[in-house]
Amino acid sequence: MRRNEFKQVVKAFSVWRIDRRKGNYKLPSGENLSVYLYDLISGLLDRNELAIRADGNIAEVVNGWIFVPFGQDELLSKERQEQCIKALIDEMLY
Repeated sequence: MRRNEFKQVVKAFSVWRIDRRKGNYKLPSGENLSVYLYDLISGLLDRNELAIRADGNIAEVVNGWIFVPFGQDELLSKERQEQCIKALIDEMLY
């Protein structure tokens, strides 16, 4: 799945409006939208056994490896995924 398609999926599942003009606004709970989006994106990835590849697109996870059809598979690291999710949130909010 392409990165921009995944952003649209995230926006569709989000309860809160995601708009660059509003940025990282505070939710009624007191937390910022970025915290909510981090939980939403990591949940979507985990439930669907997906991960963000080095090129930014979304791919399947098989036995701890990010499966890239017709390419070089990548080892999934939690730290790298956290960085990729934060980069995706930054793209969506700023």
